[in-house]
Amino acid sequence: MVAFGPFEDFELGLWCQVQAVNVESALLLTQAFAPGMRERGFGRVVFIVSNTFWRPPGPHMLAYVASKGALIGMTHALAVGLGGHGIAVTAVAPGLTRTPATGLVPAEEFEEIAARQALPRPLTPDDTAAVVAMLVGEDAAALTGQVLTVDGGLVMRQERARRESGQGTPVRGSRSASPDGYVEGLGAWVLRGRRARGLA
Repeated sequence: MVAFGPFEDFELGLWCQVQAVNVESALLLTQAFAPGMRERGFGRVVFIVSNTFWRPPGPHMLAYVASKGALIGMTHALAVGLGGHGIAVTAVAPGLTRTPATGLVPAEEFEEIAARQALPRPLTPDDTAAVVAMLVGEDAAALTGQVLTVDGGLVMRQERARRESGQGTPVRGSRSASPDGYVEGLGAWVLRGRRARGLA
């Protein structure tokens, strides 16, 4: 679940909803399926996180980024806790991908993000699905506790540029406000108004 809005006005109820959908559901599903995996001595758990954990666009996406960070922590903890039963736990962190949840993101935003990737092309759901398929197969038998970033090399390239420039991690803010009610910026879009809005 994606939810965003001004940090100062973000409602606790929406925060809890984001954590329930993104984190608690993952916990409950893992608890439900883990016993059967233990009995078979084999299992795969793959969480879908986000590259925004390493390059957060701003505080307007705090609830979303925090939920993905929680899943990354769960990935590490469960990999240790379940590994003895033959259960591998990993995560996949996609970049900006065109899905129903990103329907409000302007086309220009996708183009700008793609241009900054090491592989400068739009990301598709199939990119993420292919990595998940690999992780649940035998080819990933020795892989656990890892997060695979599927973002065309965006995070890697930006981190390299930051190191080479000798600068600290930049904070990406908004650049211009549109009359339609969102603020554009690299990886950032936020609806105006006193109430934050969410998209499932």
